[in-house]
Amino acid sequence: MRRRVLSESSGRGASSYVGLIVLALLAGLVVPLAVSAYVASREALPPSCHSGLATSTSLDGVVSWANGPTLWFADGDFGRSRRLVNYAPAPPKPQASPSPSPSSSPAAEPSPPTSPTGSPSAGPSASPSPAIPATTIEAAAITPDHALVAFLVANPPDHPGIINLLISSPQSPPGTAPVLAYSNAWHPELRERTEVSILAQNRILFKIPAHYDPPETSRRVIGVVESGETPKVVEAATENDFLTTYHSQWPETKDYKLPPQLPALRDRVIGPDGTAAGHDDLVVRTPLLQRTLQAVRVGRAGRTATTVVCATSDTLNSVALSPDEHRLALAVGDSSYVLDLGGGRGLAFFCTGRVLDWRGELARWRAVAVACETPLRPSNRVRNQFSAACL
Repeated sequence: MRRRVLSESSGRGASSYVGLIVLALLAGLVVPLAVSAYVASREALPPSCHSGLATSTSLDGVVSWANGPTLWFADGDFGRSRRLVNYAPAPPKPQASPSPSPSSSPAAEPSPPTSPTGSPSAGPSASPSPAIPATTIEAAAITPDHALVAFLVANPPDHPGIINLLISSPQSPPGTAPVLAYSNAWHPELRERTEVSILAQNRILFKIPAHYDPPETSRRVIGVVESGETPKVVEAATENDFLTTYHSQWPETKDYKLPPQLPALRDRVIGPDGTAAGHDDLVVRTPLLQRTLQAVRVGRAGRTATTVVCATSDTLNSVALSPDEHRLALAVGDSSYVLDLGGGRGLAFFCTGRVLDWRGELARWRAVAVACETPLRPSNRVRNQFSAACL
């Protein structure tokens, strides 16, 4: 009997040893695979746009931004911001109702009897009035000498359904009304980008969505405005005609360089020195999930290759580069943030509203403008950085 018990216990001990060996083998196979998958998934994820130290928010140069229907301008300091134009409706004035005097109030007249069968209304029922579209400032550009700001406003309060190109001067006394330079029908349903930029001698180049009759393949009109006391449109054409023919024939744009096709990024902005930044979709796949992020990328104008700076799940739009092209302003919701394109830093709050243009310091522009007038040729970097002054 004792031998039988010993043999049974020995059998159970051997089977337990075999089980432990099998578990150890399985752990030796599964654990390295799990660790490798985890490390691979971590390596595939770009840095978050909200991680790291905050990007510097110093305001170098001048900036213009829109906060709803209000256009702002700041020169070197947000604390000295100036409101250029405000399309917000004025708050209603409270109306004082005079208290009626008992002696002068007439006696109430009896109401007429109501017909038992009812009577039709005297007039048609009032239909609800259509909603008035909100006024929005779509784009703006500051001249290199900081003397003018050209901007496009859609659905102005007095003309809904219209988009206007106006010119304002930060140097004018407060309350000075902007000057109208161009007006056209507003077509937001086309979902085309609205742009305004500055050419040589403070001429203004605008690009606005447009319908054509008979229909055209072009979905934007491009024109040139001569700024002055009385701005006027001197050239205008469909986008296709401008790109294929007129940009090299119009005297105002013969030296205008068409934006390159590459890199292909959404909301791409290009600095005077050739830095290109924007964003695109980045699909991240891990063993556990798959999701799409917005990847902020930076590269060079005219080249395909880009570098991922960071990624985020936020909905964002690239709006402007800083004058030194080291930082990118991004619109996130109703605010603008800045991001260091060198990496390692996160988004930092910049201002409430959407940045529309960001220009360099006036002293540097004047130095380059003087260099352009002298026989000496400035360096490529300086000439490109303020190419508008040298055209």
